[in-house]
Amino acid sequence: MTIGGMCPLADSELCDQVIMLGKAVPGLVETVNGMGLTLARIEEKVSALPEIARGQYEAAQRLAALEEHLRGAEARISSLEKQQEDSRRFLISAMFAAVMGFVTGILGLAMRESHWLATGGK
Repeated sequence: MTIGGMCPLADSELCDQVIMLGKAVPGLVETVNGMGLTLARIEEKVSALPEIARGQYEAAQRLAALEEHLRGAEARISSLEKQQEDSRRFLISAMFAAVMGFVTGILGLAMRESHWLATGGK
């Protein structure tokens, strides 16, 4: 049974009663038809909810994977920063040792020259 082409009501007897009321009350058929269309739109939107939820779940999974990747990248960056600091300390130590070696060499030459001068070139 349909009301103006469609009946949102499952019970045909109830549809018949609405049709009779529709003849008595102007606009009732249009209202009932509008309610049927609204219910159909609501059902359509509700049926799309699982797909929307699935999309949100997949997006949440991708976000969790990205967060895990970011934590790994942060750990690698931290490790590289530590290596950089260690390298800097090693370089400073190496430069200090080179300067000390140079100073020791100069002092050794100076002592040799002063000994040579003190002994009169002998």
